[in-house]
Amino acid sequence: MVSLRQILFMMTAGMVVLSCSRDGIMSDTPVRLVSPDKVVSLCSDTTFQGIFPEVLQCSCIQVVNDSVIVLQDQTSEINPYHFKAYSADSLDYIGPLVSRGRGPGEMLSPYMAGNDPEGKYLCLQDNAVGKAYIVDVMQSVESRKASVVHSIDLPSGIADWLPLPGSKQFVLKQEKGEFVFQTLGNDGYIYYTFHPYRDIDGERCMTHLSSILTNNRMTGEVAEAMVFLPQLNMFDSGTGRISSVDVDAGYRKWKALLSKMINEDTREYYTGIESSPDYIFAAYKGLPLKKKGEPGIGTSIHIFDWDGNFIYDVKVTEDIGDMAFDNRTKYLYCVDVPGCKIVRYSLDALL
Repeated sequence: MVSLRQILFMMTAGMVVLSCSRDGIMSDTPVRLVSPDKVVSLCSDTTFQGIFPEVLQCSCIQVVNDSVIVLQDQTSEINPYHFKAYSADSLDYIGPLVSRGRGPGEMLSPYMAGNDPEGKYLCLQDNAVGKAYIVDVMQSVESRKASVVHSIDLPSGIADWLPLPGSKQFVLKQEKGEFVFQTLGNDGYIYYTFHPYRDIDGERCMTHLSSILTNNRMTGEVAEAMVFLPQLNMFDSGTGRISSVDVDAGYRKWKALLSKMINEDTREYYTGIESSPDYIFAAYKGLPLKKKGEPGIGTSIHIFDWDGNFIYDVKVTEDIGDMAFDNRTKYLYCVDVPGCKIVRYSLDALL
C-alpha cells in the first residue's frame, strides 16, 4: 500500500456519509484548540551554506547518532544510491549508501521512517517489498551495501511505519475499510489498536486523511500532523491514550473537507514533522494548494511539547518541507522545497 506521505496530492472523489455528530474528525477524542505561548521570527543560519553537491535532489533528511546528516537523493543511472551521508560537525561528505535494486545489500524504494529508539541507526521503510530496516550508516558507507542491523516484515495493508522502544513498532494500516493505528511487537503481536477515524471510509478518504508521523524514541509516543486539517494528534503507544490539539478553528470543517475532492482551493496545513524526546516540530502553511510554491510566503514552525502545549510559533521565510533535529547542537535542519536546498535554524536560545 502506498504511504500517506507519498499520496498527498492523489485525488479521490465521492460523498461520505457519517453516522456521528462529533465536533472534530477524531472519534471519542476531545479537541483542544490551542494558540502559541510566543510568536517569534527566526532567520536561517547564514554560516551554513546548505550546499551538498553530491545530492541531485534532496527529498528527506535525518540526523543519525547526533553525528551524521543523511540526505535522501533521487536515484538515476549515474546515481544508484538512495542516500548520502555527511558529518554533522564538519559537513564533509562521508559517502553514499544503499543502492537501488533487489540484490543483496540493495533496496528498491526505501524512505526514512522516524527516529531510531537507540539513536544510532537509520530507519527505513520499503513498501515495495513489505519490509522495514534498521541500518548502520557508517558500515553501509564502508561496504557500499546496506548493513542491516535488523529487518522487519510489515503487516499487509500497511501505509506507514515507525520503530518504537522495546522491539515494538507503530503502524498505520487499513482494516475493514477503516484506517487504524496499531502498536505491534516485532513478532506481530498486537498490543493496542487505535480507531481515531471511526465511521470514515478509509479507502475513499485516503488523501483527505493524509498525515505525517514522528516518534519519541525515549517514550514511544507518536505524533501525527494532518495535511488537510490544522490538527496534531498524539498517541501513547504504551497506554492506548489519544489526545488531539488544533491550531485553527478550521478543524470544525472536517465534514465539508471529506465531502469534496481535493482541489486547488483545499487548504494545506502541515507539510513536515520532526521530534526530540522533549519537543515536536511541525512545519505549517495554512494556505490553499494553489498558492503552493509561490515565492515569499514562508512557513511557520510550530513547536509543541509532548503534552500538546503550543510553545512557539516560529516564523521563517523559507518554504519548509522535511525536517531533522540535532538534539546535541539544537540545530533544526530543513529542506527548503523550491530548490531542494538544506537550511538550518539554531533553536538553542528558544529551547
